[in-house]
Amino acid sequence: MSFADMSPRDRRALVLGGAVLVPALLFALVVRPLAGSLGEVRERTRMERELLAREMGLLRQAGEFPARLDSARAALRAEAPRLFRGVDGLAAASALENYVGEKAEASRVLVRRSESREGGAEGSGLLSLQVDLQGEGDLQALLTLLRGLDTGTRLVRVDRLSVERREAAGPETAPLSFTLTVVGYTLGVPSSAADSTASSDDSADSEDASESETGEGR
Repeated sequence: MSFADMSPRDRRALVLGGAVLVPALLFALVVRPLAGSLGEVRERTRMERELLAREMGLLRQAGEFPARLDSARAALRAEAPRLFRGVDGLAAASALENYVGEKAEASRVLVRRSESREGGAEGSGLLSLQVDLQGEGDLQALLTLLRGLDTGTRLVRVDRLSVERREAAGPETAPLSFTLTVVGYTLGVPSSAADSTASSDDSADSEDASESETGEGR
């Protein structure tokens, strides 16, 4: 049946249906995808503008970087006497462990376990060190230990502290059991990196020696 053969009522219904359907299709197939694309373009543009603004800000501050670097180096030199020393990171971590152990003994804390390890590189040649300590004592001993670490001659901080009350504590038994992690610092590189560099140097020396022997043989 053609449009001309339809009754006036059917033609009106068809025209009204088309008037409703065509805009809906245009919106779903054209307007909505276009709006989504424009939204993505606007978001990318905003992000790129923010990135450009940050980069321009860094460029404006570039002249201040040498002074800031000198200030940071001066601050690091001022704190150097408070850092731990050792031939490598493990030796410095052992020095931190001894320091924490001395503070615990002076505070009348009974040390049950102590373990030291390297932390990670902190930048500017600074390496963090860690000591995990499990001890027992009363509240006064624990507070004395924490105060001693905070006001001591070395640059350390308590990174984690866990305290438990011992249920079976008696007159001769410490009422508290606690675990704490103390962080200190040293100047240097991680032992793993130093060992890797040393291994590379040894391999290079061995290759040079082999090439030299080969040349002499010729």
